[in-house]
Amino acid sequence: MSDSETDPTVHLDLVETCVNLRHKNMYVMLEHMHRGLVDDSSTTRCFWCVVSQDDRGPDRQGVTPGECSGGRACYESA
Repeated sequence: MSDSETDPTVHLDLVETCVNLRHKNMYVMLEHMHRGLVDDSSTTRCFWCVVSQDDRGPDRQGVTPGECSGGRACYESA
Protein backbone atom coordinates (compact mmCIF):
# COMPACT_ATOMS: atom_id res chain seq x y z
CA MET A 1 0.00 0.00 0.00
CA SER A 2 1.13 3.52 -0.66
CA ASP A 3 1.39 6.17 2.06
CA SER A 4 -1.78 7.90 0.86
CA GLU A 5 -3.73 4.65 1.32
CA THR A 6 -2.56 4.12 4.90
CA ASP A 7 -2.11 7.69 6.21
CA PRO A 8 -5.24 9.89 6.08
CA THR A 9 -3.15 13.02 6.69
CA VAL A 10 -1.29 12.71 3.37
CA HIS A 11 -1.65 15.94 1.39
CA LEU A 12 -3.20 15.59 -2.07
CA ASP A 13 -2.48 18.03 -4.89
CA LEU A 14 -6.08 18.67 -5.94
CA VAL A 15 -6.63 20.60 -9.17
CA GLU A 16 -9.93 21.99 -10.43
CA THR A 17 -11.43 19.98 -13.28
CA CYS A 18 -14.77 19.27 -14.92
CA VAL A 19 -17.26 17.77 -12.46
CA ASN A 20 -17.75 14.85 -14.87
CA LEU A 21 -14.14 13.61 -14.63
CA ARG A 22 -13.76 10.44 -12.56
CA HIS A 23 -11.19 7.87 -11.41
CA LYS A 24 -11.75 4.79 -9.27
CA ASN A 25 -10.23 6.20 -6.06
CA MET A 26 -13.08 8.74 -5.99
CA TYR A 27 -15.41 5.88 -5.06
CA VAL A 28 -13.33 4.16 -2.38
CA MET A 29 -11.06 6.71 -0.64
CA LEU A 30 -12.54 9.61 1.33
CA GLU A 31 -9.66 11.96 0.53
CA HIS A 32 -10.41 11.60 -3.19
CA MET A 33 -14.18 12.16 -3.00
CA HIS A 34 -14.25 15.77 -4.22
CA ARG A 35 -16.48 16.43 -7.24
CA GLY A 36 -14.68 18.86 -9.56
CA LEU A 37 -11.33 18.43 -7.78
CA VAL A 38 -8.87 15.71 -8.75
CA ASP A 39 -5.46 14.68 -7.45
CA ASP A 40 -3.34 14.70 -10.60
CA SER A 41 -0.10 13.44 -9.01
CA SER A 42 -0.44 9.86 -10.33
CA THR A 43 1.03 8.99 -13.71
CA THR A 44 -0.82 5.66 -13.90
CA ARG A 45 -4.36 6.61 -12.85
CA CYS A 46 -7.11 5.96 -15.41
CA PHE A 47 -9.72 8.69 -15.90
CA TRP A 48 -13.12 8.63 -17.58
CA CYS A 49 -16.01 10.98 -18.25
CA VAL A 50 -19.37 10.16 -16.64
CA VAL A 51 -21.21 11.76 -19.56
CA SER A 52 -19.57 9.71 -22.33
CA GLN A 53 -18.67 6.72 -20.08
CA ASP A 54 -15.36 6.62 -21.92
CA ASP A 55 -11.75 7.78 -21.74
CA ARG A 56 -12.79 10.49 -24.20
CA GLY A 57 -15.34 13.19 -23.51
CA PRO A 58 -18.49 14.01 -25.49
CA ASP A 59 -16.29 16.09 -27.82
CA ARG A 60 -14.11 12.97 -28.42
CA GLN A 61 -11.06 14.62 -26.80
CA GLY A 62 -9.08 12.82 -24.09
CA VAL A 63 -10.05 13.11 -20.43
CA THR A 64 -7.33 13.95 -17.92
CA PRO A 65 -7.12 16.62 -15.21
CA GLY A 66 -5.09 18.78 -17.60
CA GLU A 67 -7.47 18.36 -20.53
CA CYS A 68 -10.81 18.68 -18.71
CA SER A 69 -10.71 22.42 -18.16
CA GLY A 70 -12.77 25.51 -18.96
CA GLY A 71 -11.68 25.69 -22.60
CA ARG A 72 -13.89 22.79 -23.68
CA ALA A 73 -17.53 23.04 -24.72
CA CYS A 74 -18.45 20.02 -22.56
CA TYR A 75 -16.79 21.42 -19.41
CA GLU A 76 -18.99 21.82 -16.31
CA SER A 77 -17.67 23.68 -13.27
CA ALA A 78 -18.51 22.78 -9.67
